[in-house]
Amino acid sequence: MQKASSNAKEGLSKYVEKLERHFIEDTFSVAESKAVMENLLQEWYALGFFFFFFLFQSYLPAKESSVSTHTFNKLKSGFLLEQH
Repeated sequence: MQKASSNAKEGLSKYVEKLERHFIEDTFSVAESKAVMENLLQEWYALGFFFFFFLFQSYLPAKESSVSTHTFNKLKSGFLLEQH
């Protein structure tokens, strides 16, 4: 009877250790996936920002292009500062 109880304790202990290990692995996996998704969203946001600005800039008259380039550079530096 005592041996059966000891075996049950040992089996339960191994099972709990396995659960803890899986929980930690899953937690790290979720954190890593979240970081990857956040990076992808930032990259897509940046691409969208620059794409739409260039699209807008292409419709401006030639004499306004230097003003728009200056504005773009200000926006770009502000955008890059936000990202860090």
